[in-house]
Amino acid sequence: TIADAEGVRWTYCHGSALLARVGDEITAGDQVLESGNSGNSTGPHLHLAITAGGLDRCPQPLIESLHGHRTELGADDLPHTGCTF
Repeated sequence: TIADAEGVRWTYCHGSALLARVGDEITAGDQVLESGNSGNSTGPHLHLAITAGGLDRCPQPLIESLHGHRTELGADDLPHTGCTF
């Protein structure tokens, strides 16, 4: 889990190896985890959980935005209900 300057918590799960340690400063583009199949999982993948404003947020709109090379969404803009995956 990485906590950013705004207090948003970004949790990455199911990795095979952690590449970041407690106290590390993380910047955009840093690899923090190697893909894996740990925990209750049926294949290698990334599970991304985002918590902002005390609410779990759906990462799907953010991922779609980044895929389209748009970054106007902030964690507080993400819905906390209705995630479809």
